[in-house]
Amino acid sequence: MGNLRIVIIIAAAIGLAASLVWSFLTRMPGAARGRARKLLSSASWLGADSKDGDLVKLTGVVRAREAGERLMSPISNIRCVALRIRAQPRRGLDPRAKLVEKIDFKPFDLEDPDGRVPIEPTSVLFDISPLAQSKPDASGRANVLTELGHPSANSAKSNIEETVVEIGATVTIAGTLATVDGTQRLVGDIACAVDRRLDRAHAP
Repeated sequence: MGNLRIVIIIAAAIGLAASLVWSFLTRMPGAARGRARKLLSSASWLGADSKDGDLVKLTGVVRAREAGERLMSPISNIRCVALRIRAQPRRGLDPRAKLVEKIDFKPFDLEDPDGRVPIEPTSVLFDISPLAQSKPDASGRANVLTELGHPSANSAKSNIEETVVEIGATVTIAGTLATVDGTQRLVGDIACAVDRRLDRAHAP
């Protein structure tokens, strides 16, 4: 009986070690945030002295302009104005998987006590933590892999990560100041950092 218990303990230890090694080999590498942080740290706060062409930043609440000018994260079903999908399509038991990425965004407004500032990106840089990874059987995973060009990948074994600029979240945005038709707006490369995520339990 004692020998059997020892065998069971050893087998459990081997299984745990194998699981830890597999998790290490297959984990998603973190997304780089350096460019976004550099842009945010280099920008001056938008003020009365700001002029066109300046790199400026401001903090406010993300608002969609129109109902159609928004995105929906395909797995978490979160309304957003910018979305990054990173995935490691995996087939079989091979831990190696090429990282693929897709970024989509819409123009939006940033609202603060002084009003709304239009944000019109040509690209979006994220200094934002990704959403918690969904369960392997979450709906939408197979559709994401298909959209990324990997329809035959194993949706349960593949890593998929969503990062969003959520409608209703409080964020700090940096970009180039431009005045069009008398309205100040931020254009060009837009860097985003979340100050406070939306409490969806009280979302409108």
